[in-house]
Amino acid sequence: MALVGQFNSILKQCLRDGDTYRRRPPQGPPSTYPAISQEAIDGLSRTGTGEETDNKKEHFAYSKITLVDDSPNPIRVHLPSPEEDLADVYVCGIDGSNQRIQRGGFHFILSRAAMVVFRYSGSGKKPYFYKHVEDDTAVVWADGNVFKEEIKLWTRSLSEESEILSTLKQDRQYPMIRVYKAGEKSPASHALGLAVQVQQGLELLCIPKTPQGAQRAICIKDGPLFSTSTAVNDVKDGLGIIRSDEWKNSVLLACSKRVGESTLLWQMLLDEQGADWRNQWFPGQEITDSSIRSLPSDSLLLPRILKPGYRTPMVKAIPVARVGIVKERGGIPDLTPVACYYLSRNRPHTYIRLEMPIFMWERDREMANYAIKIAAWQHDLGHNAPHVMNVADRMCDISHERDILEKQTDAALWGRGLNFLRGYDE
Repeated sequence: MALVGQFNSILKQCLRDGDTYRRRPPQGPPSTYPAISQEAIDGLSRTGTGEETDNKKEHFAYSKITLVDDSPNPIRVHLPSPEEDLADVYVCGIDGSNQRIQRGGFHFILSRAAMVVFRYSGSGKKPYFYKHVEDDTAVVWADGNVFKEEIKLWTRSLSEESEILSTLKQDRQYPMIRVYKAGEKSPASHALGLAVQVQQGLELLCIPKTPQGAQRAICIKDGPLFSTSTAVNDVKDGLGIIRSDEWKNSVLLACSKRVGESTLLWQMLLDEQGADWRNQWFPGQEITDSSIRSLPSDSLLLPRILKPGYRTPMVKAIPVARVGIVKERGGIPDLTPVACYYLSRNRPHTYIRLEMPIFMWERDREMANYAIKIAAWQHDLGHNAPHVMNVADRMCDISHERDILEKQTDAALWGRGLNFLRGYDE
């Protein structure tokens, strides 16, 4: 339980006793520690595909949508051939999770990301399966009286409040510490934002663990290509490796499972070429801007467009909130996402959204379509998500660690006479 053990010194040596705590006037945390970044908090308002949820119907969620496939028609995705497509390929899944302990004036955060690798081989080459795990912990400090000054000895502070990937690459022996800065969001929301940001940073750290030197490797990452809570520079840093020569036989796919709020197709039908899309997908039907705007999301359009086992054409679409990652000055245009939806063959039908960097699509169209085929097949196996991602999801489960830490925290608070009020959301 190394993950839980990182809080041992904080619980044993850094908590004030109850009598001292009650004699001190109420105060916030010291300003000498960095606050939770605005990027982490803003990420909570983005959907599972990276779109801003605020005013999405008044302002388009994407800067521009452009067809990059050969045709606007839905495309059938064939099952892979055991002799050719699965003869020698690594299929990797990356997923993450986070858990939080909320007590009066502070929050403890546990985060984990896991990469699972399946090897498919016609000649029985090993290994068939292995995993890689990245862990980290954090403390969010809101009540300035709850901890003693010694906490600085048992935590690690960050010099930059907006970028988190650099500290994740360093020694993680102790939890990182961030303080709550009063604003519109509650401490609980700040803690959630940081937890998601740390989790997504750990997921980015798993990407370089994709097998190198393989004939083919398909890496399927959970969520959108541009993680929702990760700072722009961290996204560029975390995805930079996929542009190296070592990745010439590999493809990174971002797979969003929770796409009920996505408005990619919705915007396509209202965009400059909207009339062409409408005639292609709904021939002979009178589709107006008003009827489209009355729809809540793409979830009502997909069953009308796709048959089971088909995908939408690939389009270039950059979420407005993440344009800075690919802008000409200071960004990496090669990372511009191209995306499609896939509808499963199995009942009840489920759909996922797949994204990849545009340079991978342009570099080798055949390999890109092969990667989509593998991801779609994995989704048919897993049904609610690609099978390899379902396994990664189980590997990163830290609910057991959370239960242990919660009991240890309550025991330490009771022993120090710190009886905090409990809120309904705890």
